[in-house]
Amino acid sequence: MKQTYFIYTLTVLFVIAGVYFAFNKDKGVAPNVSDDYEKSVELSKDSDGDGLKDWEEVLFGFDPRHPDTDKDGIDDYTEYQKMQEISGATSTTEESSSTTDNVTDTIAHKIFATYIYSKRNGAFDKELFKNVVAKIGDETITSKIDIPKDKYTKDDFKKIINPSVRSAMVYRASLKKALIETQNIKEYELTTYARFIEGDKNALDTLKKEAKIYQEASEKMLLVPTPEDILDTHIKLANAFYGLSQAMYELDDPEKDPILMQAVLRKFLFFEKQIEILSKRLQIYFKSKYSIIE
Repeated sequence: MKQTYFIYTLTVLFVIAGVYFAFNKDKGVAPNVSDDYEKSVELSKDSDGDGLKDWEEVLFGFDPRHPDTDKDGIDDYTEYQKMQEISGATSTTEESSSTTDNVTDTIAHKIFATYIYSKRNGAFDKELFKNVVAKIGDETITSKIDIPKDKYTKDDFKKIINPSVRSAMVYRASLKKALIETQNIKEYELTTYARFIEGDKNALDTLKKEAKIYQEASEKMLLVPTPEDILDTHIKLANAFYGLSQAMYELDDPEKDPILMQAVLRKFLFFEKQIEILSKRLQIYFKSKYSIIE
């Protein structure tokens, strides 16, 4: 296993967590922000319109409801920039945020700069790190999970009106044929991904080929005439197979961007669970309504 991947990821999340609360301590500058407000902060929200997101303001010790927290005539964003300069960060930190797709590096630059600032100003509290690692790590990863909109709609499918036992049996046989290639995948996809992380470079090529199989399966489902009383489930299943394929296409070396890859894995697991639920729903449909059993 590539130990540097785990060490780097844990280090970044550890620092993210610690600084989040270290700067939320009452330092005689920013007014206290209630716990309820902190819990409701959305990662993309900028309540006071000063250029800093609410979660950033809480992290750096500002009040997200006021653009000039200490009312000294200097807005919070300008004071934040000064903070970066004091901590030793340069303008390249901000430039990296806008010119790179590496989520881990972007966050790490900002967090480590703030960490240094907190140490120099006596705001660092080691115990606080232990309390919020899971919370901040989860929020960071979740914010990067981009669940795509459904690829297919009802207009893309062929519907069978007034379905019968016979039409249900034909549908079942056609669906199995459309998905047959997915059944021929012998190794669990995340096991294959683990082999890639361990150093098997061919494993990533295998994943991309399997991603294509899932995408083609979703496309073949478009051609399957579907009973109208199970059409919604059929559509959702096709979209889940497509979503799974796209998540697999995104899998790459975790050392390039650990946090982003964790978000991709979350997306993979989301669609995997959807496929499991929808497949069971189809089994119940065949068995309960038409007494069709494997």
